Amino acid sequence: MAYSADSTDKQKRVTYEKIVEMLEKDVPITQISKELDVARNTIYRIRNKD
Repeated sequence: MAYSADSTDKQKRVTYEKIVEMLEKDVPITQISKELDVARNTIYRIRNKD
């Protein structure tokens, strides 16, 4: 998976960590998507995985 804690791409790993942090703070998924330029489906996948 491109965005994950064990991604080989450092930038995508950092983005994953930011997404998880924002989800923990109850930031709306649409806002996360816009701020980090990541598809909402990707954010839903990360949220549902945990």
